Amino acid sequence: MENEEVMMVELMDEEGNATLFEHITTVMYREDEYVILAPVGEEEDISVILKLIPGEEEDELEAVEDDDILEAVYKLYVEQMENTED
Repeated sequence: MENEEVMMVELMDEEGNATLFEHITTVMYREDEYVILAPVGEEEDISVILKLIPGEEEDELEAVEDDDILEAVYKLYVEQMENTED
């Protein structure tokens, strides 16, 4: 079994509540990177897709408002998962 490092990300909502997420993968779409995150400890199969904005000192994550981009990134993620299962 591979020893993979698990990356955790803490995000704050509009009300200042922190939620811990596990980084599932990063997907390239139209020359941009999108991260797939899953909340730690959630029973349901919920994931969040955020755009990665490279910064000089620190990268930022930005909400994706465009449903077409969300669908395309999710489709690429599913394809990646299917390819790793083969």
